[in-house]
Amino acid sequence: MKSNSPGKVIAASALGVVAGAMQFIGLPLSMVCVTGTIIAPLLFAWAGPLPAAIFLAVSLGSLAALLGGGAAAIGALIFGLPALVVMALMRARALFFTRVKAAIGAQLGAMLALILILYATLGRSLVDVAMDMFAKWADGLSPQLAQLTLQQFALTGAGTLMTVDTAQQILTEGLSQAETMELLHGIFDTTGQALRLGLPAMLLSSGLVTGLIAAALPGYVCARRGEELDYVPLHQWHVPPRVTAGVLVCLATAGILFAARVDGAESVLSAVLTGGLVIYAVAGAAALGRRFRETGMSPGFRVALIIGGLWIVPRLVAMIGIASVLLGRQGIITGHMKKKMKDQNKEDDD
Repeated sequence: MKSNSPGKVIAASALGVVAGAMQFIGLPLSMVCVTGTIIAPLLFAWAGPLPAAIFLAVSLGSLAALLGGGAAAIGALIFGLPALVVMALMRARALFFTRVKAAIGAQLGAMLALILILYATLGRSLVDVAMDMFAKWADGLSPQLAQLTLQQFALTGAGTLMTVDTAQQILTEGLSQAETMELLHGIFDTTGQALRLGLPAMLLSSGLVTGLIAAALPGYVCARRGEELDYVPLHQWHVPPRVTAGVLVCLATAGILFAARVDGAESVLSAVLTGGLVIYAVAGAAALGRRFRETGMSPGFRVALIIGGLWIVPRLVAMIGIASVLLGRQGIITGHMKKKMKDQNKEDDD
Protein backbone atom coordinates (compact mmCIF):
# COMPACT_ATOMS: atom_id res chain seq x y z
CA MET A 1 0.00 0.00 0.00
CA LYS A 2 1.19 3.55 -0.69
CA SER A 3 2.45 5.75 2.12
CA ASN A 4 0.08 8.37 3.51
CA SER A 5 0.76 11.93 4.60
CA PRO A 6 0.49 12.72 8.33
CA GLY A 7 -2.41 15.09 7.63
CA LYS A 8 -4.42 12.39 5.89
CA VAL A 9 -3.76 9.90 8.69
CA ILE A 10 -4.81 12.43 11.33
CA ALA A 11 -7.98 13.38 9.42
CA ALA A 12 -8.91 9.73 8.83
CA SER A 13 -8.19 8.90 12.48
CA ALA A 14 -10.48 11.73 13.60
CA LEU A 15 -13.24 10.41 11.36
CA GLY A 16 -12.60 6.95 12.78
CA VAL A 17 -13.10 8.26 16.32
CA VAL A 18 -16.36 9.98 15.39
CA ALA A 19 -17.71 6.99 13.45
CA GLY A 20 -16.62 4.61 16.19
CA ALA A 21 -18.30 6.68 18.90
CA MET A 22 -21.55 6.50 16.89
CA GLN A 23 -21.33 2.74 16.37
CA PHE A 24 -24.32 2.21 18.66
CA ILE A 25 -26.37 3.57 15.75
CA GLY A 26 -24.69 1.22 13.29
CA LEU A 27 -25.38 -1.93 15.30
CA PRO A 28 -29.19 -1.79 14.93
CA LEU A 29 -28.68 -1.03 11.22
CA SER A 30 -26.89 -4.38 10.80
CA MET A 31 -30.13 -5.85 9.45
CA VAL A 32 -29.63 -3.62 6.39
CA CYS A 33 -25.83 -3.62 6.19
CA VAL A 34 -23.06 -3.87 8.76
CA THR A 35 -21.53 -0.41 8.75
CA GLY A 36 -18.49 -1.38 10.80
CA THR A 37 -17.41 -4.00 8.26
CA ILE A 38 -17.57 -1.33 5.56
CA ILE A 39 -16.01 1.64 7.36
CA ALA A 40 -12.85 -0.09 8.66
CA PRO A 41 -11.59 -1.32 5.23
CA LEU A 42 -12.57 2.03 3.72
CA LEU A 43 -10.38 3.89 6.23
CA PHE A 44 -7.65 1.32 5.64
CA ALA A 45 -7.76 1.93 1.88
CA TRP A 46 -7.81 5.70 2.31
CA ALA A 47 -5.21 6.29 5.00
CA GLY A 48 -3.70 3.01 6.16
CA PRO A 49 -4.10 0.65 9.12
CA LEU A 50 -3.94 3.18 11.99
CA PRO A 51 -7.30 4.93 11.32
CA ALA A 52 -8.95 1.55 10.77
CA ALA A 53 -7.56 0.24 14.06
CA ILE A 54 -8.68 3.39 15.89
CA PHE A 55 -12.18 3.06 14.43
CA LEU A 56 -12.49 -0.57 15.52
CA ALA A 57 -11.15 0.17 19.02
CA VAL A 58 -13.44 3.16 19.57
CA SER A 59 -16.41 1.25 18.13
CA LEU A 60 -15.99 -1.64 20.56
CA GLY A 61 -15.31 0.75 23.44
CA SER A 62 -18.44 2.78 22.75
CA LEU A 63 -20.58 -0.36 22.54
CA ALA A 64 -19.15 -1.59 25.83
CA ALA A 65 -19.78 1.78 27.51
CA LEU A 66 -23.37 2.12 26.28
CA LEU A 67 -24.67 -1.45 26.03
CA GLY A 68 -22.20 -3.53 28.04
CA GLY A 69 -19.43 -5.99 27.36
CA GLY A 70 -21.77 -8.42 25.63
CA ALA A 71 -22.56 -5.85 22.93
CA ALA A 72 -18.84 -5.20 22.44
CA ALA A 73 -18.23 -8.94 22.04
CA ILE A 74 -21.05 -9.13 19.48
CA GLY A 75 -19.56 -6.16 17.64
CA ALA A 76 -16.13 -7.78 17.57
CA LEU A 77 -17.64 -10.85 15.93
CA ILE A 78 -20.16 -9.16 13.63
CA PHE A 79 -17.98 -6.40 12.16
CA GLY A 80 -14.52 -6.70 13.68
CA LEU A 81 -13.67 -10.14 12.31
CA PRO A 82 -15.09 -9.64 8.77
CA ALA A 83 -13.35 -6.25 8.52
CA LEU A 84 -10.03 -7.84 9.45
CA VAL A 85 -10.58 -10.51 6.78
CA VAL A 86 -11.17 -7.87 4.09
CA MET A 87 -8.16 -5.80 5.15
CA ALA A 88 -5.90 -8.87 5.29
CA LEU A 89 -6.89 -9.81 1.74
CA MET A 90 -6.29 -6.24 0.59
CA ARG A 91 -2.81 -6.33 2.10
CA ALA A 92 -2.20 -9.70 0.43
CA ARG A 93 -3.39 -8.15 -2.87
CA ALA A 94 -5.98 -10.84 -3.48
CA LEU A 95 -8.04 -10.65 -6.67
CA PHE A 96 -11.16 -8.48 -6.51
CA PHE A 97 -13.81 -11.19 -6.71
CA THR A 98 -11.82 -13.30 -4.25
CA ARG A 99 -12.16 -10.40 -1.81
CA VAL A 100 -15.87 -10.09 -2.58
CA LYS A 101 -16.56 -13.77 -1.96
CA ALA A 102 -14.41 -13.77 1.18
CA ALA A 103 -16.15 -10.66 2.53
CA ILE A 104 -19.60 -12.14 1.95
CA GLY A 105 -18.54 -15.48 3.43
CA ALA A 106 -16.94 -13.85 6.48
CA GLN A 107 -19.99 -11.67 7.14
CA LEU A 108 -22.51 -14.49 6.77
CA GLY A 109 -20.26 -16.80 8.77
CA ALA A 110 -19.97 -14.28 11.61
CA MET A 111 -23.74 -13.88 11.74
CA LEU A 112 -24.29 -17.65 11.75
CA ALA A 113 -21.62 -18.09 14.42
CA LEU A 114 -23.35 -15.51 16.62
CA ILE A 115 -26.69 -17.31 16.30
CA LEU A 116 -25.13 -20.66 17.16
CA ILE A 117 -23.18 -19.22 20.11
CA LEU A 118 -26.31 -17.63 21.56
CA TYR A 119 -28.28 -20.85 21.24
CA ALA A 120 -25.45 -22.90 22.72
CA THR A 121 -24.72 -20.64 25.67
CA LEU A 122 -28.05 -18.97 26.45
CA GLY A 123 -30.61 -21.12 24.67
CA ARG A 124 -32.07 -17.95 23.15
CA SER A 125 -32.39 -16.47 19.70
CA LEU A 126 -30.50 -13.48 18.36
CA VAL A 127 -33.71 -11.43 18.29
CA ASP A 128 -34.49 -12.14 21.96
CA VAL A 129 -30.99 -11.17 23.05
CA ALA A 130 -30.99 -8.00 20.92
CA MET A 131 -34.40 -6.84 22.14
CA ASP A 132 -33.48 -7.50 25.78
CA MET A 133 -30.27 -5.55 25.26
CA PHE A 134 -32.13 -2.53 23.91
CA ALA A 135 -34.80 -2.81 26.62
CA LYS A 136 -32.13 -2.74 29.34
CA TRP A 137 -30.49 0.18 27.57
CA ALA A 138 -33.83 2.04 27.58
CA ASP A 139 -34.31 1.29 31.29
CA GLY A 140 -30.98 2.97 32.01
CA LEU A 141 -31.86 6.20 30.20
CA SER A 142 -32.57 9.37 32.06
CA PRO A 143 -36.18 10.66 31.76
CA GLN A 144 -35.05 13.36 29.33
CA LEU A 145 -33.16 10.94 27.08
CA ALA A 146 -36.01 8.40 27.20
CA GLN A 147 -38.44 11.12 26.11
CA LEU A 148 -36.08 12.21 23.31
CA THR A 149 -35.72 8.60 22.13
CA LEU A 150 -39.48 8.15 22.04
CA GLN A 151 -39.84 11.40 20.10
CA GLN A 152 -37.41 10.07 17.51
CA PHE A 153 -39.50 6.90 17.17
CA ALA A 154 -42.64 9.02 16.77
CA LEU A 155 -40.99 11.17 14.08
CA THR A 156 -39.84 8.13 12.08
CA GLY A 157 -43.15 6.28 12.43
CA ALA A 158 -41.49 3.40 14.30
CA GLY A 159 -43.89 2.28 17.07
CA THR A 160 -46.93 0.69 15.59
CA LEU A 161 -48.56 0.81 19.05
CA MET A 162 -48.83 4.58 18.79
CA THR A 163 -52.04 6.22 17.74
CA VAL A 164 -51.90 9.51 15.88
CA ASP A 165 -53.03 11.31 19.02
CA THR A 166 -50.34 9.60 21.11
CA ALA A 167 -47.61 10.50 18.62
CA GLN A 168 -48.85 14.09 18.58
CA GLN A 169 -48.82 14.20 22.38
CA ILE A 170 -45.27 12.79 22.46
CA LEU A 171 -44.04 15.47 20.07
CA THR A 172 -45.84 18.41 21.68
CA GLU A 173 -46.68 17.82 25.34
CA GLY A 174 -44.65 14.78 26.33
CA LEU A 175 -45.67 11.79 28.47
CA SER A 176 -44.97 10.71 32.00
CA GLN A 177 -41.90 8.57 32.66
CA ALA A 178 -44.04 5.45 33.16
CA GLU A 179 -45.94 6.04 29.92
CA THR A 180 -42.71 6.70 28.05
CA MET A 181 -41.11 3.46 29.23
CA GLU A 182 -44.27 1.47 28.49
CA LEU A 183 -44.30 2.72 24.91
CA LEU A 184 -40.58 2.11 24.43
CA HIS A 185 -40.89 -1.49 25.63
CA GLY A 186 -43.94 -1.93 23.41
CA ILE A 187 -41.94 -0.76 20.41
CA PHE A 188 -39.17 -3.25 21.17
CA ASP A 189 -41.71 -6.09 21.58
CA THR A 190 -43.40 -5.26 18.27
CA THR A 191 -40.06 -4.97 16.49
CA GLY A 192 -38.95 -8.32 17.91
CA GLN A 193 -42.06 -10.09 16.66
CA ALA A 194 -41.47 -8.78 13.14
CA LEU A 195 -37.78 -9.69 13.24
CA ARG A 196 -38.45 -13.31 14.24
CA LEU A 197 -40.25 -13.94 10.96
CA GLY A 198 -37.94 -11.96 8.71
CA LEU A 199 -34.60 -12.60 10.44
CA PRO A 200 -33.17 -15.17 7.96
CA ALA A 201 -34.00 -12.95 5.00
CA MET A 202 -32.57 -9.85 6.65
CA LEU A 203 -29.36 -11.58 7.70
CA LEU A 204 -28.80 -13.04 4.23
CA SER A 205 -29.51 -9.71 2.55
CA SER A 206 -27.31 -7.84 5.01
CA GLY A 207 -24.43 -10.27 4.55
CA LEU A 208 -24.58 -10.04 0.77
CA VAL A 209 -24.87 -6.25 0.68
CA THR A 210 -22.18 -5.75 3.32
CA GLY A 211 -19.71 -8.08 1.62
CA LEU A 212 -20.19 -6.43 -1.76
CA ILE A 213 -19.78 -2.89 -0.43
CA ALA A 214 -16.92 -3.78 1.94
CA ALA A 215 -14.91 -5.13 -0.99
CA ALA A 216 -16.01 -2.68 -3.70
CA LEU A 217 -15.67 0.71 -1.98
CA PRO A 218 -12.11 0.20 -0.65
CA GLY A 219 -11.17 -1.30 -4.02
CA TYR A 220 -12.46 1.82 -5.76
CA VAL A 221 -10.51 4.07 -3.40
CA CYS A 222 -7.32 2.09 -4.01
CA ALA A 223 -7.89 2.21 -7.77
CA ARG A 224 -8.29 5.99 -7.62
CA ARG A 225 -5.05 6.23 -5.65
CA GLY A 226 -3.19 4.14 -8.23
CA GLU A 227 -2.65 1.20 -5.90
CA GLU A 228 -1.62 -2.09 -7.48
CA LEU A 229 -4.74 -3.82 -6.18
CA ASP A 230 -7.09 -5.70 -8.47
CA TYR A 231 -10.38 -3.86 -8.94
CA VAL A 232 -13.30 -4.55 -11.28
CA PRO A 233 -15.71 -1.62 -11.84
CA LEU A 234 -19.44 -2.27 -11.55
CA HIS A 235 -20.14 -2.18 -15.27
CA GLN A 236 -17.88 -5.23 -15.73
CA TRP A 237 -19.71 -7.38 -13.19
CA HIS A 238 -21.61 -10.45 -14.43
CA VAL A 239 -23.51 -13.17 -12.58
CA PRO A 240 -21.99 -16.59 -13.41
CA PRO A 241 -24.47 -19.24 -14.67
CA ARG A 242 -23.68 -21.48 -11.69
CA VAL A 243 -25.00 -18.78 -9.34
CA THR A 244 -28.29 -18.67 -11.22
CA ALA A 245 -28.47 -22.47 -11.11
CA GLY A 246 -27.89 -22.37 -7.36
CA VAL A 247 -30.62 -19.77 -6.87
CA LEU A 248 -33.08 -21.88 -8.85
CA VAL A 249 -32.25 -25.00 -6.82
CA CYS A 250 -32.69 -23.10 -3.55
CA LEU A 251 -35.93 -21.56 -4.75
CA ALA A 252 -37.33 -24.94 -5.81
CA THR A 253 -36.34 -26.50 -2.48
CA ALA A 254 -37.86 -23.66 -0.47
CA GLY A 255 -41.02 -23.82 -2.58
CA ILE A 256 -41.41 -27.55 -1.88
CA LEU A 257 -40.93 -27.00 1.86
CA PHE A 258 -43.46 -24.17 1.82
CA ALA A 259 -46.01 -26.24 -0.11
CA ALA A 260 -45.54 -29.09 2.38
CA ARG A 261 -46.18 -26.61 5.23
CA VAL A 262 -42.95 -27.45 7.00
CA ASP A 263 -42.29 -25.33 10.10
CA GLY A 264 -40.08 -22.39 9.24
CA ALA A 265 -40.54 -22.86 5.49
CA GLU A 266 -41.99 -19.37 5.12
CA SER A 267 -38.84 -17.82 6.57
CA VAL A 268 -36.65 -19.99 4.33
CA LEU A 269 -38.62 -19.02 1.22
CA SER A 270 -38.46 -15.35 2.20
CA ALA A 271 -34.69 -15.62 2.67
CA VAL A 272 -34.20 -17.24 -0.75
CA LEU A 273 -36.36 -14.63 -2.48
CA THR A 274 -34.56 -11.80 -0.68
CA GLY A 275 -31.14 -13.23 -1.52
CA GLY A 276 -32.17 -13.58 -5.16
CA LEU A 277 -33.45 -10.01 -5.17
CA VAL A 278 -30.07 -8.74 -3.93
CA ILE A 279 -28.09 -10.80 -6.45
CA TYR A 280 -30.14 -9.74 -9.46
CA ALA A 281 -30.49 -6.15 -8.29
CA VAL A 282 -26.68 -5.99 -8.37
CA ALA A 283 -26.73 -7.61 -11.83
CA GLY A 284 -29.31 -5.02 -12.90
CA ALA A 285 -27.17 -2.20 -11.54
CA ALA A 286 -24.21 -3.53 -13.53
CA ALA A 287 -26.34 -3.78 -16.68
CA LEU A 288 -27.58 -0.21 -16.23
CA GLY A 289 -24.01 0.91 -15.66
CA ARG A 290 -22.97 -0.63 -18.99
CA ARG A 291 -25.86 1.01 -20.86
CA PHE A 292 -25.35 4.40 -19.23
CA ARG A 293 -21.63 4.23 -19.98
CA GLU A 294 -22.28 3.49 -23.64
CA THR A 295 -24.42 6.63 -23.89
CA GLY A 296 -21.52 8.76 -22.62
CA MET A 297 -23.21 9.65 -19.34
CA SER A 298 -20.90 11.13 -16.70
CA PRO A 299 -19.78 8.79 -13.88
CA GLY A 300 -21.44 10.89 -11.18
CA PHE A 301 -24.78 10.92 -12.96
CA ARG A 302 -24.53 7.16 -13.58
CA VAL A 303 -23.92 6.48 -9.91
CA ALA A 304 -26.79 8.77 -8.85
CA LEU A 305 -29.26 7.07 -11.20
CA ILE A 306 -28.20 3.56 -10.18
CA ILE A 307 -28.38 4.33 -6.45
CA GLY A 308 -31.75 6.00 -6.96
CA GLY A 309 -33.06 2.96 -8.82
CA LEU A 310 -31.81 0.56 -6.15
CA TRP A 311 -33.37 2.69 -3.44
CA ILE A 312 -36.74 3.46 -5.05
CA VAL A 313 -37.48 0.52 -7.37
CA PRO A 314 -35.14 -2.35 -6.39
CA ARG A 315 -37.47 -4.99 -7.84
CA LEU A 316 -37.46 -3.27 -11.22
CA VAL A 317 -33.66 -3.17 -11.17
CA ALA A 318 -33.68 -6.87 -10.23
CA MET A 319 -35.94 -7.62 -13.21
CA ILE A 320 -33.45 -5.81 -15.44
CA GLY A 321 -30.73 -7.96 -13.88
CA ILE A 322 -32.64 -11.17 -14.61
CA ALA A 323 -33.13 -10.07 -18.22
CA SER A 324 -29.42 -9.28 -18.49
CA VAL A 325 -28.39 -12.61 -16.97
CA LEU A 326 -30.63 -14.49 -19.40
CA LEU A 327 -30.54 -12.36 -22.56
CA GLY A 328 -27.56 -10.02 -22.20
CA ARG A 329 -24.37 -10.21 -24.22
CA GLN A 330 -23.01 -12.79 -21.79
CA GLY A 331 -26.45 -14.15 -20.87
CA ILE A 332 -27.26 -17.81 -20.41
CA ILE A 333 -29.78 -18.01 -23.26
CA THR A 334 -27.66 -15.76 -25.49
CA GLY A 335 -24.61 -17.94 -24.91
CA HIS A 336 -26.58 -21.10 -25.63
CA MET A 337 -27.90 -19.63 -28.89
CA LYS A 338 -24.43 -18.49 -29.96
CA LYS A 339 -23.04 -21.92 -29.26
CA LYS A 340 -25.85 -23.56 -31.20
CA MET A 341 -25.31 -21.24 -34.16
CA LYS A 342 -21.59 -21.92 -34.05
CA ASP A 343 -22.18 -25.67 -34.06
CA GLN A 344 -24.66 -25.27 -36.92
CA ASN A 345 -22.18 -23.25 -38.98
CA LYS A 346 -19.51 -25.84 -38.32
CA GLU A 347 -21.81 -28.59 -39.57
CA ASP A 348 -22.60 -26.55 -42.72
CA ASP A 349 -18.90 -26.08 -43.43
CA ASP A 350 -18.34 -29.82 -43.13
